[in-house]
Amino acid sequence: MTSLPHSRSRASARPRSAMAVSAAVACLAALAGCSAVGPDFVRPDVDAAADWSQRHGGSPELSAPRESSATLPADRWAVFGDAQLLHLQAIAATANQDVRTAALRVLQSRMDEATVSAQRGLQVQGQGGITRQRQSESGSSARLVNLIGGTDKQMLLDALSAPFTLYQAGFDASWEPDLWGRVLRSEEAAKANTDGQRAALQQARLSVEAELARSYFSMRAAQRQQQLLRAELAAAREAVQLLDAQFSGGLSDESALSQQRAQVASLQSTLPAAQSQEALAMNQITLLCGMTPGTLNAELASDGVQLDSRPLPDLRLGLPSDLARRRPDIQAAETRLHAATANIGIAVADLYPRITLGASFGLESVASSTFGDWGSRQWSAGPSLTIPIFDGLSASCPGGLARCRQFDFLLRGRDAAREPNCRAAAPVRKRCRPGAGALRQWTDYVPASARHKNAIAGVQA
Repeated sequence: MTSLPHSRSRASARPRSAMAVSAAVACLAALAGCSAVGPDFVRPDVDAAADWSQRHGGSPELSAPRESSATLPADRWAVFGDAQLLHLQAIAATANQDVRTAALRVLQSRMDEATVSAQRGLQVQGQGGITRQRQSESGSSARLVNLIGGTDKQMLLDALSAPFTLYQAGFDASWEPDLWGRVLRSEEAAKANTDGQRAALQQARLSVEAELARSYFSMRAAQRQQQLLRAELAAAREAVQLLDAQFSGGLSDESALSQQRAQVASLQSTLPAAQSQEALAMNQITLLCGMTPGTLNAELASDGVQLDSRPLPDLRLGLPSDLARRRPDIQAAETRLHAATANIGIAVADLYPRITLGASFGLESVASSTFGDWGSRQWSAGPSLTIPIFDGLSASCPGGLARCRQFDFLLRGRDAAREPNCRAAAPVRKRCRPGAGALRQWTDYVPASARHKNAIAGVQA
């Protein structure tokens, strides 16, 4: 009867200890995520002028005129009014290998982001095994038997060293409260990397679209050139026939006939170059669309296509600040800076103590008949503390490498933001517009047809 108060005190102490553990876990959960060490990311200001005319080199007369805030529409290639070009752009957007690789990297980054976020939750692992083992007669387990001695020493050693089968099964659970924001900064860095891969995907698409449009306009210009060359060649041959008839009738000398025949030979020698330019552009278009060269020859042929003159669309760049925000390479540089800033917080958080709450439960038995008995259970629970004491240079210079990378990405982003200003500060006549050169080459051949008709009329007269 005297043992009842003692057992009651132990029974009452168990709820109090459980409540204390629950309160400690609740406090750690509340502290987790409340604060994060390291600097917060601040988007850098874009050093861009109000308009392109404010920054230029050379004479003030060469400065670009003021432009309005009008920008290209969302479907940037629809301004050319070419349905064939839009169809090819749609094919390249899904079949181009560079675009598909960039899209796969975005998917990988999203999976990495999910993996990092999983560190915030409870980690549970299960294990089980059946092992056949034997202990050494002269090992550490036999030390106590040797100390006791006696007549039964050898019998005990034989019993301890007898082979036996050990059955084990159970699980471990652990949870680390994010006291210093290490996981939070890791999620921030992972999300910034995902945004950077999205910007890289946009850059890949834009590069493929621009290269496809350049090759398409080059192909159409070569086809238009061939049409005009054939028309001019037909007119020149007709002129040869007229001059030959005049020479036979004694109405003209042979010099005009020889000069016209030389012009026919010159036109014939120019035609293969235009055909080669067309074939090269077709191959480039086919490869950009992820197909084998020659697959789109029938679709890209000039038969039935009206290769007429078209006015150039409005390709103004808009305001410098808007252009800087639209550029995918600048967006990617900003995401890299964001990730580098978050990595500083990760490096600093690694210098603080880490607390892990763990628990395990399992069954262990040397006989299969008693493996499932409640008496074969074993468990453990409690917190563990890890304190970094010395880790080489990182202990004396917390986050030094991460800060250097952050500053490096910051400088790169500023250089990328200044680049469009330098290009746009060139003289107006040197300003480059996507596809404008090929379009001008295309339209330059249109007036030539009128000159050919006038030349034919003059010869006939």
